[in-house]
Amino acid sequence: MIAADEPLLHDPLQADRGGGFSWLTALGFAFLTFNSGMAIYRSKGDAGAVAFVVFSYVDLFLLFNCLRWYERTHPASPRRKNLKVAIWTLTTLLTISFTYKLAVSLPVLVQILVWAMAGATVLGGFYAFFLHEERKGDDVDAAVPNERVKMVLSVVLAPLRWRLPQTAGDVRAQDPRDIALSATRFIVDSGATSHAVGNPLLLEGFQPYIPPRLATQADGTNLHILGIGRVQRGYFNIPNVSLVEGLVDGLISTYQLDSEHGLNTNFSDNGVCRITQADGNQVGGAIFDTQRGGYVLRYLDVPGPAQQ
Repeated sequence: MIAADEPLLHDPLQADRGGGFSWLTALGFAFLTFNSGMAIYRSKGDAGAVAFVVFSYVDLFLLFNCLRWYERTHPASPRRKNLKVAIWTLTTLLTISFTYKLAVSLPVLVQILVWAMAGATVLGGFYAFFLHEERKGDDVDAAVPNERVKMVLSVVLAPLRWRLPQTAGDVRAQDPRDIALSATRFIVDSGATSHAVGNPLLLEGFQPYIPPRLATQADGTNLHILGIGRVQRGYFNIPNVSLVEGLVDGLISTYQLDSEHGLNTNFSDNGVCRITQADGNQVGGAIFDTQRGGYVLRYLDVPGPAQQ
């Protein structure tokens, strides 16, 4: 027998409301916190990289909490509309920050394409989250309280997956920066006055030159220097590397290693090059390529401050 004051139907939202974080959620945030901390550590004091990691972490934390509050808020509550605005704003900020991080080191035409995709994602999310949902009415909103939120969030984050390192069994996740690194030969050159690469994907913390600078080669031809950044991937940690248009192989200048960091470069008769500090500690090495010529760098960890 049912008591007079007992509701015939229980509100599933009310039953789930007020719960704390599950152990799976806590584990996920612990993993996110660890990865963010490692990213800050690997940035070696780069203020821009640290700011990006901190902003992304805080944004994701706030976004997750807004999603949980949205799920647990009754469909008729006015608070629900405020939460939708907050969720869309946070996803938009996250999209803009990741798009900027991606586009800053790409050619202009590719930058335009990337920003156009980001704009379409933001506008599409706004339509799906506000205009389309309002036409459907509150009944649909009550039936599927958070499916559209998850859809919008997945659309925002999906284009960013290809920037993540490759994981076992997921070829699609391979980072194009790893591909660029594996396809580039870094040649230790005693005639070059500065480090240089031709692929912008090789550079972290890229700072463009506006307008581009010109460098004159020995034969009188000019090269466009588009900006400067740091090679910091795999076995390489090399600051102050110029992006030079049309360059195929990367150049590592022994002059720059000596003048900026006091490193000694020694070429031996057996085809081995060693890069050492003044105290003899070896920080880099190269091997002569008998087929294509040139001392190809195998590893180099330049000590000292980051990009100047």
